[in-house]
Amino acid sequence: MPRAGNYSLTTLNEPNKIGNAGRLQRYWVGRIASVMLLAGLALAAVSAEDLAALKNRATSGEPDAQVSLGIAYRDGRGVARDDAQALAWFRKAAEKKDAAAFDNLGWMYEHGLGTTADLAEAARYYRDSANGGHAQGQWNLGRMYAETSWGRYDNAKAARWYRRAADGGHREARYRLGLAYLQGTGVPADAAAACQWFRAAADQDHVSAQLALGTMYCLGRRVAQSDDQARTWFAKAARSGDRHAADAMKWLDLRKKPPVPGQFACLQVPHVSQGWNLCGVAAATMATAFHGQTADQYEVKKLCGSPLGEGTDWMDIISAAAKLGCRWELVTFAYDEAGLREGQTRMKEWLDGGHPILLDITEDRPGRSPTGHTVVVVGYDTATQRWIIDNPALGPPGIQFYDLRTLDKLWHSRWYSKTSPGTSRPIILTR
Repeated sequence: MPRAGNYSLTTLNEPNKIGNAGRLQRYWVGRIASVMLLAGLALAAVSAEDLAALKNRATSGEPDAQVSLGIAYRDGRGVARDDAQALAWFRKAAEKKDAAAFDNLGWMYEHGLGTTADLAEAARYYRDSANGGHAQGQWNLGRMYAETSWGRYDNAKAARWYRRAADGGHREARYRLGLAYLQGTGVPADAAAACQWFRAAADQDHVSAQLALGTMYCLGRRVAQSDDQARTWFAKAARSGDRHAADAMKWLDLRKKPPVPGQFACLQVPHVSQGWNLCGVAAATMATAFHGQTADQYEVKKLCGSPLGEGTDWMDIISAAAKLGCRWELVTFAYDEAGLREGQTRMKEWLDGGHPILLDITEDRPGRSPTGHTVVVVGYDTATQRWIIDNPALGPPGIQFYDLRTLDKLWHSRWYSKTSPGTSRPIILTR
């Protein structure tokens, strides 16, 4: 079972995943400078007439048509899905040094579509695409450096490729570069540069960038503090239907509300967006930052002793916090209604004392193994019966609200530590 944190911002914000119909539209939206409409195909459907014309063009040797036909086979658009055929057409276009074809071959090898998964081969094709000036290939190569064992989670190299893709107009790369500058991940921390890149992506209707820019205005980071500007950018994100934008709007109003013990608390915990598989460490970094420590998530991960890319045992997190001068306590509650009531009472008391809480959750995924994840509880509101959560898998501000039903459903784990005796409701009380 994967340990907490088998997430990345790529998968949660704007995935370039294409394995099923539910993700297809978001994939196409993100294909900056790629093969969106090279063959004149509509995104909603491919007619038999269009497909026949496309096949004729591809057979005649047009690389744009070959790439588009490969995408049709890969995604089952107008034809039965056939990864082997997709791979063959991408190869034909790649023989003509087509940069989009190299990018698509990289994706096929990265995810084992029509071939055996091979990260090194995927990276080779992404590099060919990137060197050909293809922004999507540059983005994918940067992502490979940041998020895979092949790239050794090298954020500096990732940032360099994100910059090239960002200069080419790739909005996800622009957003990710802003996040890198905001947190000093792979580049020196520079809030002004973060604002610049967030704004560039936000102007391209990148929802996470709009939320991040709104957060910068809310907190007054390298821009004049303005709740009105924050609300404007959050509202733009909300118009896309993004549920996190609605939560950000609520948080904007709640964050200034004074605490009332037993009724309301909302701690101002600095948000940290996690690196690959680093949710527990990023959550811990938020809590240590709240308590005055300056270590970033990669420094905290080193203190935990486990390699990058692997999940982190909660006992190692507590040990790392102790090395930073923080005394934390693991507490578990029974996985039943009584444990839920007792746990909520304890969490309210701790939050009333001015301390955030690490909470381990388990999310069920249809057709896949459940995944553990760590979030930070930063407040509660008895008037609405909601808990205020800061989720490291999200970009700034990272805020979510759990109602009681959601808390009951998610709050359980048996994988938070090697020493876990079984399924329970675990938390770490920070101070």
